Amino acid sequence: MNERSLSVLHLGITLIGWVMVSLIGLTTLSRLRVAPANVFDKLEHVEQLVQEKDGGVWELGVFERSSDAWVAVESHGTVTMWSDGAEALFSVKRDEVMGYGLGLVIPERMRARHIEGIRAAMSANGPRESDLTCLCQIAGVDTEVRVQTWTMPGRTAIARITVVK
Repeated sequence: MNERSLSVLHLGITLIGWVMVSLIGLTTLSRLRVAPANVFDKLEHVEQLVQEKDGGVWELGVFERSSDAWVAVESHGTVTMWSDGAEALFSVKRDEVMGYGLGLVIPERMRARHIEGIRAAMSANGPRESDLTCLCQIAGVDTEVRVQTWTMPGRTAIARITVVK
């Protein structure tokens, strides 16, 4: 087995473990930090997935087929990934948003601030994590959501979005 195959195998095992942990009730990647031997250091794990995108690992669809709302945007704010959970939460189909900005789900009065936030995150000096609440349009209603993001400067931001109850 060559080095690349081992890397893909390791990542596949990591992804399977992440899915299993998610299924048993851990709802955020931040809780995965508890076990020091665990391979799920959240930012490094997500960054590795992004780096492996062209190598085929991204196609495993861990994010896309997730029931959680996962969204990825590139440095200019263009949507590059929209999970099944995002479709269900926002009632916006993947093909309606892919390649476009998030204008369909960000209230108009909040769009400038949102774009400013994406630019600031992308221009940071290193990978970063954030956990915040903001407003999104869900079924035509401004709804408070929790947005947990993992940003790789100048490249990609991946966010997990959940409704605040």
